[in-house]
Amino acid sequence: APAAAAPLYLDAYDVLGYQAAIGASTVEVRDAIRRIFQGFGPVDLGPGMNLPRYTITTTEAGRFVLDANGASQEDPDVSTSLSALEWYVVTNALVERTDLFQLHGAALCTPAERAGLIIVGDSNSGKSTLGLALTLRGFTSFSDDVALVDYKTLELQPMKRSFHLRSEEHTSELQSRLH
Repeated sequence: APAAAAPLYLDAYDVLGYQAAIGASTVEVRDAIRRIFQGFGPVDLGPGMNLPRYTITTTEAGRFVLDANGASQEDPDVSTSLSALEWYVVTNALVERTDLFQLHGAALCTPAERAGLIIVGDSNSGKSTLGLALTLRGFTSFSDDVALVDYKTLELQPMKRSFHLRSEEHTSELQSRLH
């Protein structure tokens, strides 16, 4: 495969205390990264920081190369690279947070803000869809895909991320049923 282009756009992010430099070779990919990690930056961490580094670059053949702090993969489309990038960064952030219990599920706060709710289940069982439906009914989203609970207080901890739905069809169907 031809060599990937050097990253041109580099931002720093702080995901639950895990600081990383994330770069892209195009403005479009950089903007997509900023949308994915909007709750975590970009932040100014000052010069000279030796941060874990993640980049998405393009090859001359139009494929996308993700370098995830040393691990590399080549993908045919940018959405695959972006999904993998998010997985690598969030996974590495969670590995460092030994003070939090982690569950595969969505976490929400009730409309009265007096209780938390965790929706757990197998992959593709509708956790995100139900979580999104509840936000349309006044619940506050704390997280999607991973619910974080403080070991000492048993309180839910927020981790703002986009909902991960399998298709736009699900979103449209959900919105039509709620109105």
